[in-house]
Amino acid sequence: MFKPELRQATILVADDVEAYRSMFSDLLEGQGYKVVCAADGDEALKIFHRQSIDLALLDVMMPRRSGFAVCRAIKS
Repeated sequence: MFKPELRQATILVADDVEAYRSMFSDLLEGQGYKVVCAADGDEALKIFHRQSIDLALLDVMMPRRSGFAVCRAIKS
């Protein structure tokens, strides 16, 4: 019987507080996810355009570009 190969889901974690990025990264990697981190909204948007992201966890208040602004840019 043929079993399709499952791809590991990639989650983008964007937060300007390193402790929060680390906490979410450790938690999600422990559950088997691939985690990519960004320190601000501009970096998060660059990562989103460079690679396939399945889920983005965005802090609302970040320097340079807020989580809301990142969502608007992704949707447009």
